[in-house]
Amino acid sequence: MAASGNRHLYDLVSLLIRRDLKIRYRDSALGYLWSMMNPLLMMTVLTIVFSQAMRIEVPHYPVYVLSGLLCWTLFASSSLNGVHAIVGNASLLKKVKVPSWVFPTATIGSACVHMGLALIPFLVIAFATGLGLHVQLVQLPLVVAVYFLFIEGVVLIIGTLNVFFRDVGHVMEPVLQLVFYSSPILYPAAVVPEKFQLLIKLNPIYHYAAGFRAALYSGEWLGLTQWAAMLGFAAAALALGFYTYSRLEDRFLYHI
Repeated sequence: MAASGNRHLYDLVSLLIRRDLKIRYRDSALGYLWSMMNPLLMMTVLTIVFSQAMRIEVPHYPVYVLSGLLCWTLFASSSLNGVHAIVGNASLLKKVKVPSWVFPTATIGSACVHMGLALIPFLVIAFATGLGLHVQLVQLPLVVAVYFLFIEGVVLIIGTLNVFFRDVGHVMEPVLQLVFYSSPILYPAAVVPEKFQLLIKLNPIYHYAAGFRAALYSGEWLGLTQWAAMLGFAAAALALGFYTYSRLEDRFLYHI
């Protein structure tokens, strides 16, 4: 019975992911190509600004930026869509008995599909710039899996709180902008003054971006300390997310 129930939940999440993808690209001439073009366009703009105007000198800087953007976009897209996932499916929740956590989870799954598609132009640019690929790329699926758990916790928190305080959804964009520029996505952490290094390392995105870059850019094996940091942030976020969700889930129907 438990296996059957889990299978139904898996099928439901898969269905919701396909629905999200279909709605996102409805009436779009390029469709899924936008998943590949958007990070490329953003990379081009940011490369010009930071490598030329701000004189950040990093070898293969376009690949460096794009590897960081792949990490960031997965988090930002999941958060922006996940914060509204429970409220946005209110009509379905009122009609069908289904655990509401599947809706935020589906938004992360959808973002993972976009990230997978964005890896295609990344590989093209990596080879075009002479960087190529490293055997350490095999770390990426595990990094993404741990990152998924971290994002799941975050999205459960903000999605739950948005049911009761709709201001959470409105404040997400400026908050994400702040987190983006305070995270070493466009610049190496080494350029940050020493007095701010501790703050940088307390930022979970710093560790996950480092994981992405180890697999995609620098070709380094992640050490035990790095894995411990990523797993620690994921465990903390997931625990807090499910605690928040479980304490407030029974009151959802009165507020959505």
